[in-house]
Amino acid sequence: MPESIPTSDQTSDQYSPFDDPLFLTRNDQPNLKLTDVLFDGTNFLQWQRDVVQALLSKNKSGFITGECSMPEKNDKTYNQWIRCDLLDLRWILHSIVPSLRENLQYAASAKNLWSEIVERYGQLNVLELYELKKDLINAKEDNIPLIEYYSRMKNLWESIDQMDPVPMCVCGVMSKCTCQLLKRILDRETHAKLI
Repeated sequence: MPESIPTSDQTSDQYSPFDDPLFLTRNDQPNLKLTDVLFDGTNFLQWQRDVVQALLSKNKSGFITGECSMPEKNDKTYNQWIRCDLLDLRWILHSIVPSLRENLQYAASAKNLWSEIVERYGQLNVLELYELKKDLINAKEDNIPLIEYYSRMKNLWESIDQMDPVPMCVCGVMSKCTCQLLKRILDRETHAKLI
């Protein structure tokens, strides 16, 4: 008798190891290269984005955000959690130039390491922002194809937006706003980019 194909209700309740942040494959080795971009102290935004995306793809980002917290020592997953956390820590360290890595290698966990890096290097870098805006002002199409010029401009704007984003309401008042102030601010920002 042929097997029946499981319905979406049946498959949603089934365990998949790929959804488990504690799941490891043979390729999950401590010396794994997470990104081609090595963090050198000046390229934080690009490096951070690449590392987070790589960890998300491996379902291991919860170790740096704290979402995948350490279980109690008597929990059967404790040792597996330690292994995964140490892998995250090693992967991050291997994506940093050796001269910076020396000062960060004694972090107790991936979350502690990540917090330390963000605290040291994740603050708004005014000089880097200045350079990006100067590059934006000096950008010229010259004789390059329009699509290449557009890509260059878009990359500059996205870098600026990531480094210095439009402030967002965190108190909840904007959710009750009926004048669409936030939409007008974002439209103004889009208009400035177009010009």
